[in-house]
Amino acid sequence: MNKIEIQKELQQNTEQQNPKEIFTPDDAPSIMKQTAEYLLMKTNRNGLTCEELTALRELEKSHYPARVQQEIDKAVKRFVRKERNLKTLTFMYIAESMKYQASRKKIIASENSDMQSNFSKPEQEKINAKYLTQSEINKHEQTAKDYSEQELDEILAKMRENRENRNSQNSF
Repeated sequence: MNKIEIQKELQQNTEQQNPKEIFTPDDAPSIMKQTAEYLLMKTNRNGLTCEELTALRELEKSHYPARVQQEIDKAVKRFVRKERNLKTLTFMYIAESMKYQASRKKIIASENSDMQSNFSKPEQEKINAKYLTQSEINKHEQTAKDYSEQELDEILAKMRENRENRNSQNSF
């Protein structure tokens, strides 16, 4: 037996001896349900552990779902490159790898109870525009199905015009 086969067998024996309670993505915070489903799909697993739900709640506080999904993709590539079992990829691993990163704006309460952001408004708008949740993508896809091709072209032209107007206003 080579080293990888021994590790796989050892892991399977450990899993059989210590079965963990399994949770579904529906048990995850609502904004992170699709992210939980994404990790399970990528790792070909059936459920999440209690520790993973805790890590997912922590990720929710400081990261957008799309950013967590990007990190999942990076981790999957890393695991494949290092020939590690994808089923061992957990949200604890993702949380640890994102520990010193932030994708959500941080809000700090000042002494006079006003809320302040670490990002300026234009910076925050860029961040929000960059990361769409899967539900937003699905919503846009469904909207696209409801319109004819000509109507979609008109909508796209208006969106481009609005974007150009915003860009020209921001450049001053």
